[in-house]
Amino acid sequence: MSGAKGKHHRCRVVGYCLYNSPKCPSLKRAYPPGSRGKGMRRKTSDYGRQLLEKQKLRDTYAMKENQFLRFFKMASRKQGVTTGDALLVLLESRLDNIVYRLGFGVNIFDARQLVSHGHVLVNGKKVNIPSYIVKAGSKVSLTEKAKKFVRVQEAVEMNKKIPVLPYIQPDFDNFEGLFTGINNVPDVPNKVEISQVVEFYSK
Repeated sequence: MSGAKGKHHRCRVVGYCLYNSPKCPSLKRAYPPGSRGKGMRRKTSDYGRQLLEKQKLRDTYAMKENQFLRFFKMASRKQGVTTGDALLVLLESRLDNIVYRLGFGVNIFDARQLVSHGHVLVNGKKVNIPSYIVKAGSKVSLTEKAKKFVRVQEAVEMNKKIPVLPYIQPDFDNFEGLFTGINNVPDVPNKVEISQVVEFYSK
């Protein structure tokens, strides 16, 4: 399953819209595919709940399993912080996600495409690796070409109306912004029981 249909299917599975689409069927049918109505989500085992929470988090950042597992292993090696907190910070610090959080993409897929196609600068240098970890204090900006993209301009206009997260400072007029760093993990938007994700991979 791929494309928009595949994305919407994942939204139905987790029970809410993951990718900021006003046409997402989960907005009207917030229950799994195959169920006949609200309240029909099946009872699941501990493993099933852990798997679902892992899928929620992985799909939020639109990552493949091997990529997500690599980030989990990185988080598990962090000292002085819980694995769950470390994982959230690492995921949120990905360049494609920062571009999305700054408001230059309608969704994570648009932001990733900007990065992959070489339209994003970090501290003035082009970076085309979506998984690149942005350090606190870094400036992220778009190329002159990207600033003219209609999709980017639509995203900026939309995001001007949305509250800004504490760890980013967008400059919409100049299509750039500052990532100040995540000092308080609860500031990260999150609908996942992160402890369930940790338990899933810790077995």
